[in-house]
Amino acid sequence: MSGGHSPISRRGRAVSGTCLAIAVQVPPTGMAANPSLLHLRCAPRPLARTWWAGRKRTALPASPALLAALGSSGVKLDEQQVGACLSEYYVPAEYKNEEVRILKTEGYEKVEIEPAAYEWVEEKVLVKEASEKIAEVPAEFETVTEKVLVAPATTAWKTGRGPVQRIDNSTGEIMCLVEIPAKYETVTRKLIKTPATTKEVEIPAEYAVQRVQRLVKPAQERRVKVEPTYETLSKSVPVAEARFFWHPDWEDKPAAGRPTGNTVCLRETQVKAAGFDPGPIDGLIGAQTMRAVDDYRRAKGMERGGLTLSTLEALGVNN
Repeated sequence: MSGGHSPISRRGRAVSGTCLAIAVQVPPTGMAANPSLLHLRCAPRPLARTWWAGRKRTALPASPALLAALGSSGVKLDEQQVGACLSEYYVPAEYKNEEVRILKTEGYEKVEIEPAAYEWVEEKVLVKEASEKIAEVPAEFETVTEKVLVAPATTAWKTGRGPVQRIDNSTGEIMCLVEIPAKYETVTRKLIKTPATTKEVEIPAEYAVQRVQRLVKPAQERRVKVEPTYETLSKSVPVAEARFFWHPDWEDKPAAGRPTGNTVCLRETQVKAAGFDPGPIDGLIGAQTMRAVDDYRRAKGMERGGLTLSTLEALGVNN
C-alpha cells in the first residue's frame, strides 16, 4: 500500500482494546498522497459501554430505573461482556388454601337490669295515728248514813202513877220529874270523795289488715361480658411472593418463570456517545456509521469528506 487520498476500499472490524488497520487504495500516478490516512489505528482507550432496552436497532438506551432494577435483582452490570443480553422473567406468587380463624363479632360488655322482686302479704296497716285529748274527770261521791239530833234530852214533870211518885200531898196530885231522852233522826246524804278534774287521754292508733306488696329483693345492675365470636374460613394464603428476575440469554432458559418481553443488551459505541447514531454496534464501518461521522463533523464545523485524521482524533482514534 502507498499513501494517497482515496475512499476506504473495505470494512474493518474493531474490537474494544485492539488496534484497527484501515487499508486505502493507492491513487493514480502523479496524484499527491495524503499521508494522514496511512497506518491508522484505533484508540487505545475502550469504547463506551451502553445498555440498550431491546435487541432491535431502534432500541432506546435503558433508563436509570431499569438499570437500578437490574442491579437490585443481583445482576452485576460491570461484569457483563459486550454483546450480552439479559431477559426479564416473572414468577407469579404461590398460594395455598388453609383454614383460618377470623373474628366474626368483637367482644363487649353489656349492662343488664334485674328488676326488683315483690310478694303479696297481709299486714296491719295504720289507718289513723295515735293522738291525745283533754278529758274531764267528774267528781266522785259517796253515800253516808248518819243520825242527826232532832231534839236534845230534857226533863219534864209528868203525872205520877202511884203514891210513891206523889209530890203534893195537899192536892193529892202525884207529879213525877221525868227525863226525856234526846231525839235523833237517821239521814242519808252524798259526800264528795274526789273533786272533778281534767286529764290528758291518749287515743290509740287505729289499724286495719289489708293485702299489700312487700319488696323481697331490690332492683340491681349486672354487667355481663360477651365473648367475641369466630368463624373458620378457607383462605388462600401466600406461600411465596411474586418476583421478577433477569437471566442471561446465553444460558439455558430458567426452569421457573415466564418471560415478560423486557430485554437489555450491552453494546459499545463512540460516535453515539457524542450525540450521533451510527446504527447497530456491529464492529463494521458501514454507510450509517459514515453518516453519523459526517453529521458529527458538520455539527463541529470540521472539514468533511472521507475519514480524515482530524476526525479520528476528535473521536479518540489516533495513529
